Amino acid sequence: MATKGEIVEEAYDTLGVGGNYESNMIMRGVKNLQRLMLAWEDDGILLGYVSTGEDASPSDESGIPDYALQAVVLNLAVQLAAVLRMPVDQSVKSMAGRAYKNLIPIDGASLASNPFMPTGQGGTRCFYGEAPKYQAQDDSDITTESDINITMESGS
Repeated sequence: MATKGEIVEEAYDTLGVGGNYESNMIMRGVKNLQRLMLAWEDDGILLGYVSTGEDASPSDESGIPDYALQAVVLNLAVQLAAVLRMPVDQSVKSMAGRAYKNLIPIDGASLASNPFMPTGQGGTRCFYGEAPKYQAQDDSDITTESDINITMESGS
């Protein structure tokens, strides 16, 4: 796992700000990393980031797994560029957007329903004046004579 300072340095490298970083640049980056990770948690992306609040140090372990590190670095680079008022290459923005989308958890409720499933069985679509396709149609009317006996009469 990478430290918070390493993630910030990689984000600056992505922007093309190379060299020896001043401590205030790294601390600004760590604070922006904290904000970014808290915003992602609000979006439902839980990566195991270790939040240390105001006492964040560049040497602290981030807790971010390796599979998500590139997404964090790219999105942090875009955020830091906005803070520094630097232009960002469009390819970096698009890679950051794709990486973020890959981390969004899949929502099972957003699956499309079967249009041939009758209402009440999980289907939501209803065909006006039409019965579900797989249910047989018959011309029988059901009438009841009492609570116990049911008789069928054929309709013509």
